[in-house]
Amino acid sequence: MVRKRELSAVAATLAAGAGVGFSSGRQVALFFAQMGWASWVGVGAAAALYGALCGAVCHFAKQTGARTLPGICMRALGPRRAMAACALYGLLTAAVAAMMISAAGGLAALILPVQNAFWMGALFSTGLALLLSLRGMRGMAALGIVAVTLCGALYAAMALDPREIHVYHQYVTVPELSGSLGAALALAAMHAALNAAVAAAAAAGFADRTRSAAGFAAECGLGMLILLAAANAAILRGGERLLSQAMPMAVLAARWGKFGYYALILSMWLCTVTTLSASVSALAGQLDGDGRASPR
Repeated sequence: MVRKRELSAVAATLAAGAGVGFSSGRQVALFFAQMGWASWVGVGAAAALYGALCGAVCHFAKQTGARTLPGICMRALGPRRAMAACALYGLLTAAVAAMMISAAGGLAALILPVQNAFWMGALFSTGLALLLSLRGMRGMAALGIVAVTLCGALYAAMALDPREIHVYHQYVTVPELSGSLGAALALAAMHAALNAAVAAAAAAGFADRTRSAAGFAAECGLGMLILLAAANAAILRGGERLLSQAMPMAVLAARWGKFGYYALILSMWLCTVTTLSASVSALAGQLDGDGRASPR
């Protein structure tokens, strides 16, 4: 039971940043795949740094007894520094929440042949995210397992599919950063920091489900490594022209027809909702500066 609770905490933390980290494949192409072989160095570095950052949040949550990032800041930092950190964090989470609501509406518009599909999808997804954020984000933990598992399986299947992709527009893609270890490490650090910042609410909120911060860090890093490696392999298999696509995973999924189309939209929507839920929880934490642990 303890092990199951810990794995659910890891899955929820990974899913919390999925919407900005890898759901459409564009993020993976930008931060990793464009470096070619050097992208694998970046994938490893990003996973390690992401795990370390999530572990640090978990450690301070256990140490202070807080279950929100603002709560941790209030107890670990001085009042002025805490207020500055909370203000920056609030701006980040508000921006991410707005992006996820827009993304959810856009996905709904792709599959619902009705008027105002965008607003229907945006409102439904926002409502679901609010429900998932209640009662200590219990719903977030369950949906996080589904989202992470589906994404991992989908990316692995895309990477293993040897069939050629079809890009009908004629253009030339020049990956100028290909083979650059410096760029790979710099972008990996940016990717890890962004994902960890978005996932911090989940890492803090589920700290009481973990046995140790070090173990949590290792498992978060391993989970991110698996997801990024599968996504990076899938995009690299698609070739250089895939790097210029707005949604590389959509091009890869097109090889599977309607099934690929709807499977990808479902995985992207799940990632969008989990990230939105984490952002809602983070914004709620801004209103609760104490952020004490609640019964689970």
